[in-house]
Amino acid sequence: MPQKHVVKRHWNPLCSISRHVVEVGDQIMKSYKINIMLAGFAAGLMGCTTVPETYKPTTLGPCKSALADRGLEMRIEARSRDAEKGQPIVFDITYTNVGVDPFLLPDNPEVLFVWTYANGKRDNYMVDRPISKFYSEDDVLTLAPGETLKRKFAVKTYYFKRMGITEFRAILQGVPNSNPNLDGVWLGHAISNAYGVMVDDRGSEMASTANGKPLATLAL
Repeated sequence: MPQKHVVKRHWNPLCSISRHVVEVGDQIMKSYKINIMLAGFAAGLMGCTTVPETYKPTTLGPCKSALADRGLEMRIEARSRDAEKGQPIVFDITYTNVGVDPFLLPDNPEVLFVWTYANGKRDNYMVDRPISKFYSEDDVLTLAPGETLKRKFAVKTYYFKRMGITEFRAILQGVPNSNPNLDGVWLGHAISNAYGVMVDDRGSEMASTANGKPLATLAL
């Protein structure tokens, strides 16, 4: 199991996030944000096969493999492959050190979820990233080679307008650590496997069958 202690080692990776620089007087304030194009890039990777011009999910459960980075692999699995609109879809997230060196990982990593609806339209949560974050020893865990960390994440569905098989992925973008006394915090760009969930509006279906009326066809 991951242990809360510090690994003293130098880490100098490249970041794949965009830089936004704003000048205020004589000071320059820098902030890192996940580029909005990242969502499109990641969603384009969500298909289980070669992505056509308009990719539409067809597979329930896990499909396309995770894309590990700098020793970290991230996998997601929904607790149910069937979900009702309005109810959260709960994912179990497993972080695994598939590298040869230990690193520090935030105790509760902040992930970005992206998804593709049944009709091919894409959506995602909006997440801003600071230029850096001050991590203390209490904020991180040491993940040795072969060790895993398990967490969960709930995707809200009350605003979903498209029913059918919806394909999800999670993205973890490391944030530079500003604590000079704590080295080895993971700083990479990992993308999880894709996972398909059937989302339906059961409330509408029940209403459509009232008084013997036939089911309405869901508009995809």
